[in-house]
Amino acid sequence: MTFSTTPTPVEPLRITSQTFSKLLKEIDTFIFDADGVLWLGEERIEGSPEFLDYLLQMVSNFFRRIF
Repeated sequence: MTFSTTPTPVEPLRITSQTFSKLLKEIDTFIFDADGVLWLGEERIEGSPEFLDYLLQMVSNFFRRIF
């Protein structure tokens, strides 16, 4: 039996608002490296507050469906 040490390349998934909405339903945990992802130095990264608001809204909707 032989094993290949060369990994098979995988095409990255392009995330759009539609694919993210579908993917979000399958995710139960988010981990962020905040510096450089949500803010950079003393400045927030454009869109990060809205993204976090969106995630919090989705989590809120998730908990409303369960309870």
